[in-house]
Amino acid sequence: MRKIAIVGACLLFVLVAFSSSVFAQSTFREDEVSRLESDETVNGDYFAAGEKVVVSGTVRGDAYIAGGNIRIDGNIDGDLLVAGGDIEIAGRVGGDVRAAGGDVTVLGDVGKNLTLLAGSGEVLPGAKLGGNVVALGGDVLVETPVPGSLTSAAGGLTVADSVGNGINAFVGELNLTSKASVAGDLTYWSEEQADISKEATISGKVIQNKPEKKVDTQQAEKFFAGIKIGFDIFFLLSALLVGLAFAGLLPNFVRRISNMVLGRPWASLGFGFLALIVMPIAAVILMVTVIGLPVGLLMLVGYMALLWLSKVFVSFAVGRRILDLMGRKGAGLVLSLVLGLVVLGVLDWVPIVGGLVGFVLMLMGMGGYLLTKREMYIELREKKII
Repeated sequence: MRKIAIVGACLLFVLVAFSSSVFAQSTFREDEVSRLESDETVNGDYFAAGEKVVVSGTVRGDAYIAGGNIRIDGNIDGDLLVAGGDIEIAGRVGGDVRAAGGDVTVLGDVGKNLTLLAGSGEVLPGAKLGGNVVALGGDVLVETPVPGSLTSAAGGLTVADSVGNGINAFVGELNLTSKASVAGDLTYWSEEQADISKEATISGKVIQNKPEKKVDTQQAEKFFAGIKIGFDIFFLLSALLVGLAFAGLLPNFVRRISNMVLGRPWASLGFGFLALIVMPIAAVILMVTVIGLPVGLLMLVGYMALLWLSKVFVSFAVGRRILDLMGRKGAGLVLSLVLGLVVLGVLDWVPIVGGLVGFVLMLMGMGGYLLTKREMYIELREKKII
């Protein structure tokens, strides 16, 4: 996974910087209701965002989808990355599927691996999987054969079909129905004993680990790697929702921040670095005084919020910059946000360099926000509005 992410990140930045014509085959759609009709074919990658997104046609590349209500019943030859409220995957995806949402339902074909982060995740009968499954969420239900391994961190996990290469589960409750069969070991971490039907078959060992029990180093590494994927998808989803709120409620403000970051990148970086150091120090100084305690606490809370929001703000700028290089000047804020978040997500998987670049971008987002606020304050003072 990490090697793939590194290669993907390197290719992404080389293509963006030196060969924007490569993206000419990509298709972008952004609207309240975005549809790719059944008789439409996209010969390249496909990006779509909206309150409702329906993909019924054919995509001859990867698909990147974000929205409130999403249904995919067409054909995607490459990978699918989707984030939204309610997601239904009923078509065919030739590559990997990574889905994050409130409710995610899979009843189509997934050619390779499936990764889910959901409040409720269901892989229903009739779905065809080609590889491993990683499922994180509140309740996870798997009712179709899994050719590879099944790894899950969930409140409740129910398995009602075959698993070809063992189960590793970190759960509150684990249930294997009479239709379940596991080729390999069933290893789970839970205070509760698994509810395993007498008709279920397990070729390997059943190993229960209590949460407080020291686990094997390799198992722990796999677990934390899975958790990291979960948090990355959670950040993507939450940042997407917050970004959509800003784009809908304060579009001009978001554009001004993007203009500041892109037009004055060094000033944004410098001001962001200054704020990174000065704001927490000032907050602590205020808190040690009785009269300044409330202000210091508010400043500290605002500082922490700004650190997180700066990634959202800079995602708009990064996405817009990439779209400009592709010749897509004037593209909507939602598309810029989605593309920027994907880039930041890929960067997070690149060792050392990716973390440094992501940190610099975060500082630029922070500085761009503060410089924009300062600029707006000066304008309001000059107009004597405040």
